[in-house]
Amino acid sequence: MVMAKVSELQSKYNELQTKNTDLMQFINTKEDLLTKRCQELSRMLLAVSGLAEQCYMRHYGALQEMTLWSKLSMIQEFILEKMQIKEETKSLIKAGKSSITLLKEQLPKQKYSGRVLLHADRSPEEEMV
Repeated sequence: MVMAKVSELQSKYNELQTKNTDLMQFINTKEDLLTKRCQELSRMLLAVSGLAEQCYMRHYGALQEMTLWSKLSMIQEFILEKMQIKEETKSLIKAGKSSITLLKEQLPKQKYSGRVLLHADRSPEEEMV
């Protein structure tokens, strides 16, 4: 009878050890997955910060003080603005206007020695301020 009880306890012990081993493997797998996801998230945050530096727009404030969502909004606005410029440029090119013609249309039309001045209504002293 004692031998039967020892055998039964030995079987339960082996089952528990097997379950314990399986659970440890499961936990290790989950920890590995969590570590990989944390690394991916860190890389994504680093990438967003890098893009935010390249797409910086002053009206969003200091880059170091911006939240993740502010950085993403700024990046989105920057990309949309560039896409709009690209589309406008394409339509102007299709209309047959040269870049020089476009520049002349955009800038005040005062010439000095064959050069277009940006602020024709300001004196040189005002330009310095």
